[in-house]
This record gives sequence, structure tokens and C-alpha cells, in this order.
Amino acid sequence: NQNFSSYSSMTVYDYTSVMNSSGIGAYVTALGNEHLAWQNTIQTSLGLDLNMFNNRITTQFNVYRKYTDPLVVTLPLPPSTALNNYPINSGNLTTDGMELMVRFAPIYKPKEQIISNVGLMGSTYKSTYDGFGGMLESLNQSLRTSRSLQKFRDGGDPNDIWAVPSL
Repeated sequence: NQNFSSYSSMTVYDYTSVMNSSGIGAYVTALGNEHLAWQNTIQTSLGLDLNMFNNRITTQFNVYRKYTDPLVVTLPLPPSTALNNYPINSGNLTTDGMELMVRFAPIYKPKEQIISNVGLMGSTYKSTYDGFGGMLESLNQSLRTSRSLQKFRDGGDPNDIWAVPSL
């Protein structure tokens, strides 16, 4: 996952650039979680490729499921800590999807190196959070307060848009 630092499980320090009477000081730049576990993802894919009429019609169909457990979620920290967030493991994410590609060659003369293709491609997927329970309710409240478009709830999708309800 590229959404968090490689050092999320370690507390990171930096040196001050100002020399004082006690020498050079250090301060915490990131608070690590030593109990943080790797995100584990299991992905299953099934596909069918079909070529017909001497390769004039080509079809590819794929379905997949991607299951990640546990997720790494970053909790925002109070501004008084001078730190941004704290990573924890919470919940899981299931993504189901399918892809389809159909290509037709109305002009197909491979010996003369003349081939014209017309194609149609499409894909769809659905992601669903689960396993949070009420664990992240304070995070969701904080995200609502900051007007974030992100929210973690069982049955929710990472791509859901959270907006002000209207008529």
C-alpha cells in the first residue's frame, strides 16, 4: 500500500537545526505504532480469452476478487501533539470486479499487413469495507467536522461521496 509511510511502525525523530546551550536537540516527527501489522491481500482472478474466425473476433473476460485484511488506517491526532496522524490496523476491504474486451477486425488481411480493428472495452468494480464495528466512529466524527469526503463504515465503499443531505 502506498498510502502510508514505510516507517509507520517506527517513531521517527529529527534533529533541530538550532544549537542551544544543551547541544543539538531532537523532536518526534512521526509517532509509530509498534503493533502495526502488514496489510495482507488475497486476490483471485478468473479469465476467459476467446479468438474466433481466424482471430477476426477476439474476446477477453475477467472477474476478480481482492480481499485486504487488516487495513492500515491513519487516525488524525490533535494539533497540540504537533503530529499529523497515528496508524492502526482496523477492518478489511473486499473489491469485486469484472473486465470485458471485445475486438472485431472488419478488414483482416495479415499477409498484406492490413488490419483494421474496432473494439469495445469496459470494466466495473465494487469495494466494500467491513469489520470496523464502531471502532472508527470517533475518526468518522473527526472527518465530518473537518468536512472530509472520506468515511469508514461497514458496508461503505472507499469511493462513496459523503455530502450534505438535500431534498
